[in-house]
Amino acid sequence: MAAEAASQPFSLRRRWRAALFLVVVFVPGIWLIVTLARAGLAGTWGDSLEVPTLKRALALDPANPEWHYNLGTAYLWAQGGNPTAAAEELRVATRLNPQIAMYWSALAEACYAAGDAGCADEAFARAARLAPANPRMAWQAGLHYAITRRPAEAVRHLQRLLRLEPWQASPAFAMLLRAGADARFVWRELVSSAAPEVRLEFLSFLLSHATPGLAERFWAEMVEARTALPQAAATRYVEELLRCRRYHAVAEVWAYLRQRGVVAADPGSNLVYNGGFEQPALREGFDWHLQPQTYLSVDTADREAHSGGRALRLDFTVPDNSEYEPAYQFVPVVPGQTYMLSAWTRAEHIASDSGPRLRVEDPQCPACLSIASEGTVGTQGWRRAEAQFTAPASAEVIRLSVWRPRSRSFPMEISGQFWLDDVSLRPIATDETQAAAREP
Repeated sequence: MAAEAASQPFSLRRRWRAALFLVVVFVPGIWLIVTLARAGLAGTWGDSLEVPTLKRALALDPANPEWHYNLGTAYLWAQGGNPTAAAEELRVATRLNPQIAMYWSALAEACYAAGDAGCADEAFARAARLAPANPRMAWQAGLHYAITRRPAEAVRHLQRLLRLEPWQASPAFAMLLRAGADARFVWRELVSSAAPEVRLEFLSFLLSHATPGLAERFWAEMVEARTALPQAAATRYVEELLRCRRYHAVAEVWAYLRQRGVVAADPGSNLVYNGGFEQPALREGFDWHLQPQTYLSVDTADREAHSGGRALRLDFTVPDNSEYEPAYQFVPVVPGQTYMLSAWTRAEHIASDSGPRLRVEDPQCPACLSIASEGTVGTQGWRRAEAQFTAPASAEVIRLSVWRPRSRSFPMEISGQFWLDDVSLRPIATDETQAAAREP
């Protein structure tokens, strides 16, 4: 009996220790499981786009700035919108983590939508300071000031945008003009100190918005300043001038680009640029423009040249009776001047009776001038093709092209290969011009 009574306290102590062990070991584990479950639920709900779900996430994790940001943007962009509630949540996000530019940018949008201009200005300024290399922040700030018709403030952010992403130039110009700025303001405050490609893009923008006089004036300023010009942007400007039929301006700009070495300067008196195809075609300006066409392969670097190392080759890959004009260029001319067009052509197995040839047209008045050289057919070695014409009285340029008209007699479908090289256009003296030259 005494032994039995002595064993009872010992058994109770063992049970107490076992219970204490269970509490020490298992309760923290249960707490950890519950905590992880809450975090997992908060993470799942916090990534939602639905306001009720985001509120449940914040109930579990109210100190998470990301969930306040998500809830604020959900309020802002939900159907019907609630910019006041959005601004409240985004203020909490910026208070919990003031170093995230995205939070400040969203707060600025919410404040603007809620009619709080001071808050929007301050928030956009904070976002810009936190992310000076983020073009999205620069665009949003510029847009804010443009919408509120403060172009001078918008310019500061758009300058940063164009340093980061010059290809955003045209939308930036349009934004400022819609904000009430005029083209001279945009040039003076935003463009004139920007990179050359941005300046040239502005000239093209002015042409596309029917203000060619200003474009040509600003071009003159760039010439006077001897601005270094990137080829791609410069030839795009020339192409826009061509599209607007500002042919006299095109000739002046192209001559300047050749003088400065921006585009290659062809030697000699030949008026056709890159007439021997020795340089890769720019496809813009006064160089060859190439037009992809069905069943026709165009190669401007074929080695079987008449002279030099390259020639144009056309491969009519599938017999077809279509009109083709795979290459063309504009050439400045003098009204009333007579010219001789010449080229060297070669053919192999051209099946149609209507072979490739050169054509000259006045782009402003095709009825005033439209001539073509003789077509090349069959198989023949290099031979000279010629055509003479006089530029119409109103002509500024002619459009020279490689052309194959549709056939109207058998065999109609064309196949085979055609080569073209050493295309030349030179003025020739007529009786009238000779007589004028002899006059004192």
